[in-house]
Parts: sequence; structure tokens; C-alpha cells
Amino acid sequence: MVRHKSVMKRARQSERRRIVRRSKLRKLRTQLRKIRLAISENNADEVQRLVSPTLSLIDRSTHGAVLHRNNAARQKSRLMSQVNTLSSVPPSA
Repeated sequence: MVRHKSVMKRARQSERRRIVRRSKLRKLRTQLRKIRLAISENNADEVQRLVSPTLSLIDRSTHGAVLHRNNAARQKSRLMSQVNTLSSVPPSA
């Protein structure tokens, strides 16, 4: 590795950013798992509670360079289509 001060600083910054982005991505994936589980269980109350924070987290992920904006838009679109089909189906219990 080159021993220039600027290169060493850039490596430190990159490592810090990688760790932060990785943490944000884990948080996003966990939230998506929670809402998808609620959708698969037809738990409408839980889905309604989780949908707003999940969409907000997806939007915030685009600003922190965790997700590309097109990827975020696709995820939001697919998620909302699943939520809408859940709300249109009557409960089977």
C-alpha cells in the first residue's frame, strides 16, 4: 500500500463509510423481513403499523448511498402492491 497521507486518510474514510452503510443495510433488510413476515401471515394490523416506517427507511437509504433510487422505488412499489392485495382480501379466520 502507498504510504501517502492522503491515501491513508481515504482508506480510513472508506472503511468508516463501509461500516456505516453496512449497518444501515442490515437495519433495512431486517425491517423488510418483518413486514414481509406480517404480510405472509395476513396480519393486517401489524402491516399497517410497519408500512410507514419501512417506506421511510427505504427513502432514507437512498440518501445515504445504501440503495440506488431506482432500486428503492422498485422495492416500495412491490411492497405496496403486496400490502394492497392483503387489504383487499377478506380475513380467512
